[in-house]
Amino acid sequence: MKQNQAQMREALARLTLRSLSHPLFSRLSWNRVRVCLLNFERCEAYFIEDTLIVDFLFHRHSVSLHPNGRGFLTDPWDESAPKYKLVMPSDIQLMVKELHNAYKAPIPINMDLN
Repeated sequence: MKQNQAQMREALARLTLRSLSHPLFSRLSWNRVRVCLLNFERCEAYFIEDTLIVDFLFHRHSVSLHPNGRGFLTDPWDESAPKYKLVMPSDIQLMVKELHNAYKAPIPINMDLN
């Protein structure tokens, strides 16, 4: 039983190291994400539902950020590539929440239909 657990841990460690050595992680920079969020109007960023998506086309990756602090790292040019889960730093999460509150428009009410 203990040998199976040890083998599982070793296999999980190898898989984790393999996924961390993926080129997407070497191109991800939280400082670049901070600068993009500070210049939100001038970058390739948009909302889909509650998720803020930032495309770094030159660096060949896209970051999807949710106000709850979770996100995904993807390759926008390869749809079959895996999505990697992210936990964003707390300052970036606060920035995403502020942008969500500022730019997420409520559903307009048509007074003529009421």
